[in-house]
Amino acid sequence: MRGMVLRDTLITAILVGVGCTAYMYSLQSSFFSKFSLPELVEKNKSRSGLDCSAGGGGIGIGVGGGGGFSRKEFQSHKGESFSCRLSDRVEKFDEAGFIAALRQDVERDITESGAKIIDSGNPDASSFYLEYELEDARGRVEITGRKIREEYYSLKADLNERGKRKSK
Repeated sequence: MRGMVLRDTLITAILVGVGCTAYMYSLQSSFFSKFSLPELVEKNKSRSGLDCSAGGGGIGIGVGGGGGFSRKEFQSHKGESFSCRLSDRVEKFDEAGFIAALRQDVERDITESGAKIIDSGNPDASSFYLEYELEDARGRVEITGRKIREEYYSLKADLNERGKRKSK
């Protein structure tokens, strides 16, 4: 009997957690919920001189996220990192061109989601940020790249979004 109560309590806690997570994701913009750094790199790796295949030995993926919400507002954060091996010809890697291509794709993804870019910048040749707005939500995506030793290139993406809940 005690085991059944414990099992039922655990199942209830899991269902409440899943429900809260699903609710939180329903508040995020489509850009935020669909963003994937590995997919972004995959679309642009062939022009860059990066080897992101398993045989290249350079795959490293880290994903983290979180969020919170009150009755009137929500806030979400997502962080991803991804590393690839530089091809044998390291001098072939055009970091500024690669970052510019990533930025162009992210800009397109933001506007295709219906959001409007309200601010942007390139602090240096290896990073950029874009701030966007959609209805009652505002967000920021920042992508930074760097060489690790002479054989790997690592990218990190940080996304933050906050807004007001739509009243029913």
